[in-house]
Amino acid sequence: MLRIIVTALATSALAALGCGHLAAAPRPVASAGLAAPPAELPAELRALEPALARHAVVMFGELHGTTELPAFVGEVVAALASRGKVVLALEIPITDQADLERFVASDGTAAARAELLAGPFWSATYQDGRRSVAMLHLLERVRQLRAGGAAIEAFAFDVPDFDRGERDRGMADNLLRARAAEPDATWVLLAGDLHVVRGEHPMVPGKRWMAGHVIDAGVPVVSLQPWHAGGSAWVCTDDVAAHCGPREGPGRAAGARGVVLEPSSEGAYDGRYVVGPITASPPAIGATAR
Repeated sequence: MLRIIVTALATSALAALGCGHLAAAPRPVASAGLAAPPAELPAELRALEPALARHAVVMFGELHGTTELPAFVGEVVAALASRGKVVLALEIPITDQADLERFVASDGTAAARAELLAGPFWSATYQDGRRSVAMLHLLERVRQLRAGGAAIEAFAFDVPDFDRGERDRGMADNLLRARAAEPDATWVLLAGDLHVVRGEHPMVPGKRWMAGHVIDAGVPVVSLQPWHAGGSAWVCTDDVAAHCGPREGPGRAAGARGVVLEPSSEGAYDGRYVVGPITASPPAIGATAR
């Protein structure tokens, strides 16, 4: 179980719901004496089948602070949960793992949400988009799936009090240790889009990102860049808490909603996931979460 692993990981680290729904396909009926084949994925996600067959970690990059990107990932884990165990890895400090587990195992009442939001991550003065209403909705989606009988867990892989130069390696180490204990689960990860870069990003030469460290360890990865049609996001422009807020920004010609496997020109990503216009998602703390 992740709880056992995370206790050790947290000790080590300290020392050193949304937009449009994907239509779910019906589960095929098994013939007598034969195991049922995996439920067919909705058309928007079928490009992922080869990656899932080789137990790749599917990494969704995001612009923090939108409603639509976490919602898309919520639809992904819902579709995959019909096929077997899923672990959703989130860019939250590993020291908050117990809080995540308690919430996804709860009855989802206002008291349970308040207990989660009272934790140090959600209640921090610095409110970047990882602490948004949309992220809380994503956890609520996991909680509902679990309450409905799905084998699904949430895993926090970020490092607390991180050194910026070593953060991505620490994130990768946390993920690798946890995945080694759950190698047969389907791993889906949501993090800032730079963290899921496979190699070097042309704008940050010489930097090895989390996904690259995971690949170096021999674990298959599918890295997806977010594509959207523009709109707004809850953005922090620097390290000053007062400089966080909704910002408008352009997008790109996104095409049809869904996953497209097509390597980016510089090789940083294996493909993209496409949504329409984006809207800013404010901090969950003090906001209406439902």
